[in-house]
Parts: sequence; C-alpha cells; structure tokens
Amino acid sequence: MVPWRIVLGILLVIGFGCKQKPEEAPKGPIRIGGSLALTGRFADDGKYVHQGYLLWAKHVNAKGGLLGRPIELLIYDDKSDPQTSVYRYQQLILQDKVDLVLGPVNSPIAIVASTVTEKLRYPMIPLASSEEIWNQGYRYVFGLATPATHFFDGAWAIAKQHGLRRIALINENTVFAHSVARGVIESAREMGFQLVFHEEYRKGKKDFQWLLREIKVLKPDVLLTGSYFEETKLITRQLKQVNFMPKLYAVGFGAHQDEFGADLGKDAEYVLGWSEWEPHPGLGFPGMQEFIEDFRKEFGRLPSGLAARGYAAGQVLEAAVTKVGSLDREKIRDTLANLDMVTVYGRYKVDQDGLAIGHDVFLIQWQHGKKEIVWPERYATAKLIYPIPSWSARR
Repeated sequence: MVPWRIVLGILLVIGFGCKQKPEEAPKGPIRIGGSLALTGRFADDGKYVHQGYLLWAKHVNAKGGLLGRPIELLIYDDKSDPQTSVYRYQQLILQDKVDLVLGPVNSPIAIVASTVTEKLRYPMIPLASSEEIWNQGYRYVFGLATPATHFFDGAWAIAKQHGLRRIALINENTVFAHSVARGVIESAREMGFQLVFHEEYRKGKKDFQWLLREIKVLKPDVLLTGSYFEETKLITRQLKQVNFMPKLYAVGFGAHQDEFGADLGKDAEYVLGWSEWEPHPGLGFPGMQEFIEDFRKEFGRLPSGLAARGYAAGQVLEAAVTKVGSLDREKIRDTLANLDMVTVYGRYKVDQDGLAIGHDVFLIQWQHGKKEIVWPERYATAKLIYPIPSWSARR
C-alpha cells in the first residue's frame, strides 16, 4: 500500500503539471474618436474628411490593424458649432474612453476643441490651417496643412515675376479668413507690394457689387480674397456683372473644388486659387495612386484635398503609434513632435510649436474646364495663362 504522503505528492505534481495558464483577456479594438462638421455650414468639409478617415481605418484593418488590433472609429457630428465640438471631445475622452483622437477640420472649431484635448493630454492633429491654433502655447496639437498665412505664396511668386505691385484684398471676418488676410498684409509689406484696398465683410454677405466697384476704380493689378466657397462663387459672378477683372485674380477658398467649375461654367475660367492637394499621379507621393483608386471605388468619385488630409492624419497617427509600440499618449506626443514623413497628402513635419512646416500648397488655375497646377513649377501640370483676359475679350 502506497503511503498517503506519496499519493498526495503525486496528485500535487499532476495537478500542477496539468494546470493551464490562464488565458490573457482578448484585446479589443483600438478606439479612435473625433468630431466633425457633418451638418451645418461646414458640412461639405466634414464629410470629405470623414471619408478620408474611414478609408484609412479600412486600409489599416485590412493589413491586420494597429498594434495587431482593429481600429474602431467613433466620429460625432458637431453640427459646425464650436461649443458642440467642445462637448463632443469631452464626451469622447471622459465618457467613451477612447484611446486616441482625430481632429476637426475647421479653424473656429479646432481652436476650441484643442482646449479640451490639451487639458486632458490627448495628442490631436487638427486639420485646420489657422495659425491661431498654434499660438496658444499648447503641447499636444500638431498641424498637417500649410498655415493659412502662406496660402498665397504662389500668387506672390507670380505677381513678383510679372512686375505687379498694386494689390486689393477682401476677406470674411472669421478665423480662417483673418489668417489669410494677415498673411497677405505681412507679405505685401515685406515684399514691397502696395496694398491699395483692404476690407473685411461679415459672414453670409449676399452682395459684393458696391465693394467690387470701389476696387475697380482703384485699378489694382491683383485681387485676392479670403472667402469661403459660396462667397467665392458670388464674388466671381459679380466681378463679371461690374465688368472688372484684374491681371491676376486668386481666391482663398473654393476654386480648388470641382463644384466651382461645375457651378460657374465658363465664368470659372482663368480663376486662380490655392489647393492643398490634387488627385494627380504626377505628384508622386507614396501610396497616393492606391489611395485615389480605392477612394473612387469606395465613394464613387475622386478624393478631394480634404479627403486626402483626413487620410494623411490617420497615416501620421498610425506611424507615431507604430514607432512607440503602444498607446502611451505621452510617448506618442513626443513622437509626433519629431516625426518627419511623407503621406499621400505630402510631407508631415512640424516646428517647435507643432505648426506644419513640411507641406506644400499649390496654386491652381481653371483652364478649359479643368483645374491645372501652375505653381510650384516642379508640380505644374500646365503653364499659367496670364494676364487673365477681360470679360469682354472672352468668347
């Protein structure tokens, strides 16, 4: 008979040998939240960016996810309202407990939303371009798009090349347009141009004829506008009504959208405008062709610059997380501050304040019913048509 102590020892050995290691709790998805203007005044912008976010997440998940985990996007509608955006980011971080955030696209919204993410130490890449966002001394806010003060760099280069000196400027009295105007005024002073007219107009203005007649009397060589899409179209139509067209006419927002040419038809011809990005394979950014083709399959049209910006923000966040190897937000913040990479949208690099310094902005011109890049020359798809023909000289 085997002594009971030996039996007990055998049972203990068997028990320990057969005991299974407790399985680790399965890791769920990485939850990434954001708030965009999906309705309201900025809805077109928000929808484009949202589509960029969605396609980026789809591509990452198709490759096995981020850190081996699927991405789950949680995007709220801020209704184009800054205070709603504040509430949404508080909700995302404090209630929904998201791991990371993606940023809003419009400057008035991004400025206030960044106060929430900064306080709660969540790195954010707002897709807005007003430098006021980065003048707050924040450490967790990183830019992707060219600052609005540099939107007209191409127009300045062309004006200087052709010996133009007299500049007229009109802009909306909102955050984005203020930044555009500040850049124009500072550049005009630094480069020796003469600002012969400058006036701000209230948001939602419906008639520019009296203002354009004042400008016409002064005969400026160049007219620049810090305007949004609908006002940009209206200003262009009313330039025709008052029968005035300067040698160079460049708009701050709207001409880069396909709808600008579709809505104005022949009246869009020769208009210049800044463009953050164009779906042109000749730009040669890595992954760009796949992005364009997949976007068209997914949404039935070519991607806009805003869609590319949204996708690129995802790429930058993905690169930072991958480099860190975890969701440690402090390390992700430090990585974003020092990251230098090329996305489908162009180069990402920021200065010590988090302001974008790597991205190029293009100048496009409507020619024969199409947008063409005319500056910088290394990206040009066509030569600039200059001077812009008067209305009466057009067929």
